[in-house]
Amino acid sequence: MAARRFAPKANITAFATRDEVMLALQTGRVDCAVFAALLGMTAVKKNPAIGKFSMLTEPVIGLPACLAIPKEDNQDWKTFLDVWVEYNRGIGQVTEWLTNGMKLAGVEPDDIPSDVKL
Repeated sequence: MAARRFAPKANITAFATRDEVMLALQTGRVDCAVFAALLGMTAVKKNPAIGKFSMLTEPVIGLPACLAIPKEDNQDWKTFLDVWVEYNRGIGQVTEWLTNGMKLAGVEPDDIPSDVKL
């Protein structure tokens, strides 16, 4: 877990679900929560009383996103998907999809800090 690695002196409490984390924030049992950017932004948008969203800037950690497909001897489908993902990432389509998805949770493009890279 990143929090244990980069904040070794912190008193870290683990929870089984995001709902448990949110309840702990709301009741003051924890001072902060560590989320991936998308989860953190939507959590604060849904419940501003828990505090503000802040992006850690040092170190910046990118989380991978992956597709899962059955392992096959013929790699044509995997190769196609690899190219498709890179193409859509390169033209900004993935960012557009993520931004539009965030709107469904009430997070507008202006709510997304400039240091968050989608």
